[in-house]
Amino acid sequence: MDYQGQKLAELLMVRILVAFAAISFVAGYALGRFDITCWMNAAALGVTSLLVVPDWPLFNQQKLQWLPLLQPEGAAASKRK
Repeated sequence: MDYQGQKLAELLMVRILVAFAAISFVAGYALGRFDITCWMNAAALGVTSLLVVPDWPLFNQQKLQWLPLLQPEGAAASKRK
């Protein structure tokens, strides 16, 4: 997962959890049942985990450029002998 993918994953996580929290609070308040609120928040956590935790290709849009491998000085000297 690249840096932009991490930013997107965090944004998705926050937005999904806040939206589900608001919906579950209203539903639990309207029905007068706190357990509905808790179960809906647990479901939201599960859905969010399935969407954000795996390294989906959506989170790998910008590939990182790594530096080339450096050879230690001792390895270069032993090849010359």
